[in-house]
Amino acid sequence: WLDKDKDDGQLVRELLPSDSNATLKNFRYHISLKTGDVPGASTDSRVYIKLYGDKSDTIKQVLLVSDNNLKDYFERGQVDEFTLETLNIGPVNRLVIGHDNTGMHASWFLGSVQIHVPRQGKQYIFPANRWLDKDKADGRLEVELYPSDVVDIQKLIHYEVEIWTGDVGGASTTARVYMQIYGEEGKTEVLFLSSRSKVFERASKDTFQADLTPEEEARRKKEKDKLRQLLKKERLKAKLQRKKKKKKGSDEEDEGDEEEESSSEESSSSSEEEETEEEEEEEEFGPGMWEVIEEYKFDAHRWLARGKEDNELVVELVPAGREGPEPNTYEVQVITGSEPKAGTDANVFLTIYGEEYGDTGERPLKKSDKSNKFEQGQTDTFTIYAIDLGPLTKIRIRHDNSGNRPGWFLDRIDITDMNNEITYYFPCQRWLAVEEDDGQLSRELLPVDESYVLPPSEDEEGGGDDNNPLDHLALEQKDKSTTFSVTIKTGDKKNAGTDANVFITLFGTQDDTGMTLLKSSKTNSDKFERDSIEIFTVETLDLGDLWKVRIGHDNTGKAPGWFVDWVEVDAPSLGRCMTFPCGRWLAKNEDDGAIVRDLFHADLQTRLYTPFVPYEITLYTSDVFAAGTDANIFIIIYGCDAVCTQQKYLCTNKREQKLFFERKSASRFIMELEDVGEIIEKIRIGHDNTGMNPGWHCSHVDIRRLLPDKDGTETLTFPCDRWLATSEDDKKTIRELVPYDIFTEKYMKDGSLRQVYKEVEEPLDIVLYSVQIFTGNVPGAGTDAKVYITIYGDLGDTGERYLGKSENRTNKFERGTADTFIIEAADLGVIYKIKLRHDNTKWCADWYVEKVEIWNDTNEDEFLFLCGRWLSLKKEDGRLERLFYEKEYTGDRSSNCSSPADFWEITLSSKMADIDIATVTGPMADYVQEGPGESSRKLIRGGAGTWMRFGCSWTG
Repeated sequence: WLDKDKDDGQLVRELLPSDSNATLKNFRYHISLKTGDVPGASTDSRVYIKLYGDKSDTIKQVLLVSDNNLKDYFERGQVDEFTLETLNIGPVNRLVIGHDNTGMHASWFLGSVQIHVPRQGKQYIFPANRWLDKDKADGRLEVELYPSDVVDIQKLIHYEVEIWTGDVGGASTTARVYMQIYGEEGKTEVLFLSSRSKVFERASKDTFQADLTPEEEARRKKEKDKLRQLLKKERLKAKLQRKKKKKKGSDEEDEGDEEEESSSEESSSSSEEEETEEEEEEEEFGPGMWEVIEEYKFDAHRWLARGKEDNELVVELVPAGREGPEPNTYEVQVITGSEPKAGTDANVFLTIYGEEYGDTGERPLKKSDKSNKFEQGQTDTFTIYAIDLGPLTKIRIRHDNSGNRPGWFLDRIDITDMNNEITYYFPCQRWLAVEEDDGQLSRELLPVDESYVLPPSEDEEGGGDDNNPLDHLALEQKDKSTTFSVTIKTGDKKNAGTDANVFITLFGTQDDTGMTLLKSSKTNSDKFERDSIEIFTVETLDLGDLWKVRIGHDNTGKAPGWFVDWVEVDAPSLGRCMTFPCGRWLAKNEDDGAIVRDLFHADLQTRLYTPFVPYEITLYTSDVFAAGTDANIFIIIYGCDAVCTQQKYLCTNKREQKLFFERKSASRFIMELEDVGEIIEKIRIGHDNTGMNPGWHCSHVDIRRLLPDKDGTETLTFPCDRWLATSEDDKKTIRELVPYDIFTEKYMKDGSLRQVYKEVEEPLDIVLYSVQIFTGNVPGAGTDAKVYITIYGDLGDTGERYLGKSENRTNKFERGTADTFIIEAADLGVIYKIKLRHDNTKWCADWYVEKVEIWNDTNEDEFLFLCGRWLSLKKEDGRLERLFYEKEYTGDRSSNCSSPADFWEITLSSKMADIDIATVTGPMADYVQEGPGESSRKLIRGGAGTWMRFGCSWTG
């Protein structure tokens, strides 16, 4: 058709001889025209464009039919999209654009032009920002533009798809038909087959064109090289035949001279042949055609309809006349958990992945053997018809959050391969719910051995171990997955927020996440409001390197239009944070009318850091009266040299706070945190003192992590047996714990499991620090605000501690007074810095600090910090938080690092208390000397300005 309402809406076509596959040779040039956002920018004229390439140029084509079907073209601030289909003109080097100056409002302000050529893998950007008006600027109606930037994009392959609808009663359909192509190296994205004409009519053939994701660029290059070698052989064969036709009467000498001359000519012209190779290929196979045209036929002869045959709406087909996988049937048993309100009314979808032949695509789980699907404690059985995928590797299960009760607790999924009679077990034991767990509605699951999920036989029972066998796999499975933190910034424009349902798809080099609904924001209950930032969690397996993000919405709600500034995707386990700029509307009545956009990351905004590692953290609540807590527990893990993780709260919502940390219970969490190194020196646990019963009695804490080569695990035990409560013990809600023993499990080369138990050698001591704070004797120096302190040493820090109870005064921080506080912490070593702050509450919040003195009650080390500064919003520089350094400290004050190279003369930590100086020999003897007291040792400078620090691992 040459009709704006038929086929693809094109009014101009370029034709080639019928046997030359014109539709496959043609390149599609997708043109985006941005009209400027200035008064009077729109035009009613007929706009035309002409493209110039290195090989050829296009006709001057009038842009009459827009791809995005906007009501009025070339309106102010609007983007109109058009497609030119022509032979390959090569890389675009310039264009001419203009209009015919007709219509009621002819003048036009052109913002920019972008040309997207998927088959070239290029995007050309032409800035304009000028009037095309005979009465404005230079009065020109036509302008020649040159590209300011050429961006590399993914190179796509052109496919032509022909579909025959059967000649039987009721064969036609008005449904949205889609397809997905699978190859040896991967798969395309899902392609919806649409047309402006009426398609899929009875006994009709419909043809569609699409540029889809390539299976593998290397395979195309291999085919091209093979084709070139074939052409070279043909040329060589033709030359040899010409030689044979020469006169046989020529004498040998002349013939030899001729051969010598011929060979010299061949060598001199070899470079010219290489340069013209591409042109010769085009002469042989047609312009722009390097690849071999392959044709595949897929026979179906079946219904895709409810109430017909097997009721399936999806069918998988293999090419006719070629070797391929056999059909297979998969029996799927979905087991809903027995948790309260575990069942769901939502629509559930399943994708099965295999080792050999990709996946089944997403299948709706519609027809169960039960009348009411996915009820609490129920097992539902479904049948999926697909090709034989080979050994199953993973599954993806999700729901659409619809219905009155969408939340779902999935216990596990069992899938039986009916051809091979093998059953695969995919445990989940997690919520797929907005208000539960991490808020995800989609999970990817790995298969496990049946011994982990099926109850043991009578012969295997015994031992009295109530632990769930799957608990031992959680850490290993977390290590195989990637958790993405997705941050989305809504723009600060009028009506920028949206009420629609937002979804995202992350595309990697190995796979994609599928459509993921973004329902559970970590930051706001009312999501995607103007100038807001939302954070979501997306967990997946085997994604590969992330290269594209697709974000969109379903255009529902009172105000569905949405302006997106940017999307940030952070993968802690990969140590990579990528930014995907957008800065465009996703709205039917704005920009180009698109509500789905593909975003590509900005290389200069990609942030790399040390990858996080998974930790399994198990906290044991004691068996004492009222030991449980409703507060939110946090943890910090410390390695050597003061390297530590961020403070991490363990519960993600209020429900988990009520569910975990009950009396005589073990609460287990799997977390990705910073890698603190091979040795864990200490941990800090505490809570926020919220809830009805915040007090907590902790028995001990276990931390399990993978060994460096991931062939086993080690578990460290941190004894506690103390209250963390404001009404018990010493009324502290923070404790620092050091490890007592290490249990290591390692798989040996012969497959055996080696288990080793040992005590920790020379753990850090738990020390009481006396902190005396002197408030200055100046008018208004005292404060009623809440004061907090953090103490830093070369072995770590205390974390921020609230100075709640003074040991010597009931009214703290009064003018001209000194208050003493006791802080319990693991040995900090040499203290060199403190941080003081207050929360600026109460009437008299301003505070003048004169000095701070800290004593180590174990080895009587003393550290003095001269302050003499205000912590006030009204005085000095208006700061409520300040860093102060030890009086004798002369090192680096620009960072939080411990023990700089030019360390001042310091007193050694308590680790050295039992070391006899007389036994210290070698180079170290130059750095150690007797102090004034028996238990005092000093570290001194060497003659050349050298220094030495004794840290946590120094043993004598």
